[in-house]
Amino acid sequence: MKSIKSKLVLYVGIFFMLFFVVEYYRNYKQISGKHERLAQQQVSLAVSFVTASRQYVAGTVRPLMDDLVDEGEFIPETMSSSFGARVIFEKARQQFPDYIIKFAAENPRNPANQAGPEELKMIKYFNDNPQEATWSGNILIGGKPFFASFHTMRMVTACLHCHGDPADAPASMLERYGSTAAFHLPVGNVVGLDTVAVPVDTVNQMLWSEAVTNFATFGVTLILLALALTVILKFVITGRLSRMAAHFADAGRQSAGTTIEPIQVEGQDEISSLSGSFNTLAGKINDSHRWLESQVAERTRELEEATEQLIQSEKLSALGELTAGVAHELNQPLNGIKITSQSLLRDIKKNRVEEKELEDDLTEIVSQVNKMAEIIDHMRVYARNTQGSPRDMIDVGTLLEGPFKLLNQQLKTQNIEVIKEFAPDLPKVACDPIRLEQVFMNLVANAKNSLNNCAKDHKRIEVRTSRSDNGQAVVVEVKDNGEGVPEHLRQKIFQPFFTTREPGKGTGLGLSVSHKIITEHQGKIELESKVGQGTTFKVTLPAAD
Repeated sequence: MKSIKSKLVLYVGIFFMLFFVVEYYRNYKQISGKHERLAQQQVSLAVSFVTASRQYVAGTVRPLMDDLVDEGEFIPETMSSSFGARVIFEKARQQFPDYIIKFAAENPRNPANQAGPEELKMIKYFNDNPQEATWSGNILIGGKPFFASFHTMRMVTACLHCHGDPADAPASMLERYGSTAAFHLPVGNVVGLDTVAVPVDTVNQMLWSEAVTNFATFGVTLILLALALTVILKFVITGRLSRMAAHFADAGRQSAGTTIEPIQVEGQDEISSLSGSFNTLAGKINDSHRWLESQVAERTRELEEATEQLIQSEKLSALGELTAGVAHELNQPLNGIKITSQSLLRDIKKNRVEEKELEDDLTEIVSQVNKMAEIIDHMRVYARNTQGSPRDMIDVGTLLEGPFKLLNQQLKTQNIEVIKEFAPDLPKVACDPIRLEQVFMNLVANAKNSLNNCAKDHKRIEVRTSRSDNGQAVVVEVKDNGEGVPEHLRQKIFQPFFTTREPGKGTGLGLSVSHKIITEHQGKIELESKVGQGTTFKVTLPAAD
């Protein structure tokens, strides 16, 4: 957001929004608490009413009916507190159809009083906790949220006449309900529950309706207040700041080296002071810019010269080591040519040259000359600068043979065993082959130098290729069984000029340059090393599509 005006509007809006949210939350909690208390009062009132009706039936109506009916006769409509409570519940639910007002039992005589899954759980809870008589709280009944209150009816001695042994029960009761339901209940166990539950959705609907009305009025008031404050800020502050911002933007769009123009100062307040400070700063920036231009030009020239000297130094060092390797490699075919030529010369002097033998000797000489030419040609190609050349689709196995053409004799002289394991059917990689071979040359030479100072009897270099786990890259590993790299040096291994070789035997740029080349090929090079066991350099290159 670029405009101060927009920021002020945003900040004012955020402030009022936060204020609105806080007030909304506070009022919502108040309204929510009020409705929750109302729901609790409704439930408590209903439970009290039900309890009072049961007590009235059990304590007043039933004794009167006992005097009016014959002995052993039982009329549930007037003598059963549960029957009376159920009738009252049904009439109450006609006015509140969403409410649950019910007497429930685990094994009721009247199927209408059968407890549901939630009520069965509550009966078990009360049986497990005999000290509890009521429970109130939020609960899901039939998958819907309710605020409910459960009031227990426990078995007491006075109830055994109707709920104990069926033989002791009134005959009319057995005739009406049978002798299986609600009998043999132990004293203290829960006979049934009076359930009163208010649907949370109904409470929330009332809560939401009241909250919307209150907060709509509050929100409109805040919006009007915010708009008024925004208009005042625009005329007092943001108008002048906008002109300053436009001048700053014009100065920012100027091309490098252009002089920054001063801004017009208006008035004598804080904004005017800011304009004057900008003009002072602009003057100093103009002076500093001119001085920096001259310094940058001079330092750039010095850096280019130093970089050129550094590159030339590394090139000469690499060529020096390469020449030493080539000398070793050329020595073997030269010795072969010398021996073959001397043998041929002796045969000529003794006049015992046969045409077949002469042809074989000359063929051997030509073979050795071709081998020397191949080595010299490979060195010429390797030494060529290919920076900026187009990339080719190359098999890394072919590139890995290059270093051994130039270092093979040195490796043999140092008694270093070379193990090559190239995976078949590897995808090709898009690369600059000469530069990538330079990386492999550095890694093989690095392994050779590591083993050169190693006291182990069996020295070994292993070169392996494989696919990455996801199949989208080619992995090359160059491993030696030398002394390894100490842990405190591993973080420095790819830093320029870092080397563990003796002074004068390396510039410390080989691995740094290799890291740069691999990075340019969208790959990565990693070091794995264990002291006393050896070092592995792992190169991962993306496979060509």
